[in-house]
Amino acid sequence: MSISEDQTRQVEAMISDNLQIHHRNKVAFQSVRAKPALDLDNEEYLSVWVIYDGDPHSLDPRLLNSFHRVIVEPLRNLGIHARPSISYIHKSEAHELSI
Repeated sequence: MSISEDQTRQVEAMISDNLQIHHRNKVAFQSVRAKPALDLDNEEYLSVWVIYDGDPHSLDPRLLNSFHRVIVEPLRNLGIHARPSISYIHKSEAHELSI
């Protein structure tokens, strides 16, 4: 199944909302950008870039690693079964993204 532009925007909003909750508002997440992509086996996945502000040390690796489990069910509720690949990018480097 292909991920529509509307679903992509819904995913961005859902991930943004869940990030704030999961990280207990300890990190200033500025935006979420998502884009469907294909891996080497032509399987669809969702590239997700989370733009944050502040000290990179404020990102808790334990929370970052557990975030996938938080969003699996909401993704399925949006009709998306592609796996997300999440990258966290500091706002000072966000201009380098080409999405």
